Amino acid sequence: MIEQENTQDTGLSDVLNILVQSTVETFEAASHCQVTKGNVHKTTHTTPEYSVSFINELSGIVKGIMIITMPRKTAVEVAQTVSKYRLDNAVFFIEGKADHSAVAEQIIDSLKQIVSDITDKVHEISAEKSIDLNCMTANYILGESGNLRQYGFQQYLVINFHIADKGVFALELGMTLTPKNERMARKIFKSRMSNAGEK
Repeated sequence: MIEQENTQDTGLSDVLNILVQSTVETFEAASHCQVTKGNVHKTTHTTPEYSVSFINELSGIVKGIMIITMPRKTAVEVAQTVSKYRLDNAVFFIEGKADHSAVAEQIIDSLKQIVSDITDKVHEISAEKSIDLNCMTANYILGESGNLRQYGFQQYLVINFHIADKGVFALELGMTLTPKNERMARKIFKSRMSNAGEK
């Protein structure tokens, strides 16, 4: 869930807009298909919405995680678009029969690149808007093994998306504003590091 203070000074809507824009633009570029945002809801599930998920740590103005999660079928459809391999045996991955096969590794490698591009886009747009927001990929999960409670959030905001001709995926967000004193200390530290680099 997104824990919110007074919206006058939070910038949470800016953070949401950056994460959604980065995700849509990157998936459209990778899949060569239109991506549309669907419904938004909250969940208390302890596992991600779908069976292929990537965990991304958020820091800066907020602390938390962004989970990019999709069904196996969507994962295969998108990976086939961006991968240099023909994934003829991808049906085994879809049916969950070969999570650790070479096919699965090819699919995950393709999706890792997309997720990496999303984090790069987050940094790019944040810099343009002068917002201190960082995103770093931490892990990926196959199947139902992930436990979202370990990240300290009881609820997550789920934003659903649809990729034309490819399938669905979702962002699951759990984040809270970084305390103002920590934000100020971070800003001072970054300024000093920048000044040191110029000398």
